Amino acid sequence: MQILAELFIPTAASSNFIVLSGLIPDSIGNFTQIRELDFGSNHFTGHIPSTISKLKHLTRLDLSFNSLGGKIPNVFSNLQELVTLYLSYNNFIGPFPSSILTLTRLENLDLSSNSLSGPLPSNVSMLQKLVDLDFSHNLLNGTIPSWVFSLPSLYMLELHHNLFNGLSDELKVNRAVGRLDISYNQLSSPILRSLQNLTNLVNLDLSSNNITVDGGT
Repeated sequence: MQILAELFIPTAASSNFIVLSGLIPDSIGNFTQIRELDFGSNHFTGHIPSTISKLKHLTRLDLSFNSLGGKIPNVFSNLQELVTLYLSYNNFIGPFPSSILTLTRLENLDLSSNSLSGPLPSNVSMLQKLVDLDFSHNLLNGTIPSWVFSLPSLYMLELHHNLFNGLSDELKVNRAVGRLDISYNQLSSPILRSLQNLTNLVNLDLSSNNITVDGGT
């Protein structure tokens, strides 16, 4: 018996496509050996089913560009092989889902273009392999915590179009960051001195804030 390792639903970008709608069935949890689940660019509604937590061998989960809503459930703790998680362009609300922080192999995390709100967790020691992080176009607020800037493998950090109003006082910046966009927030802290060690920075966008220049050299 052949084990299903990948489930991909062709979309409008494919030569032969179908578009699925309705709820993601709870029975998705029966595919316990699946490694890649791509339901992106469909018309799914409702919530992420809790049975996704049974898919312990997933390395890639893409539910982006749908109409899923409600709070993102804390169903990720069991998905310890997950490398890529795309939940962008949906209608998710509520706080950042804390179970994502346990994913030690995660490299790509995109929660952009939802309505997530509240502050980010203040202290995170996981996510050491994260390369791309995109939380843009949400309603996240409060202080941007220092761990966001200090992840050792991080290259791209997108936090623009949120409601952040400050940076951590103890900001330790990872020199590997090449792209940083924190534009369109409510930042007013002097931060340029904190970012001066970003020697590999290629793109920096601080626009549409109220940022002042640090004194000194």
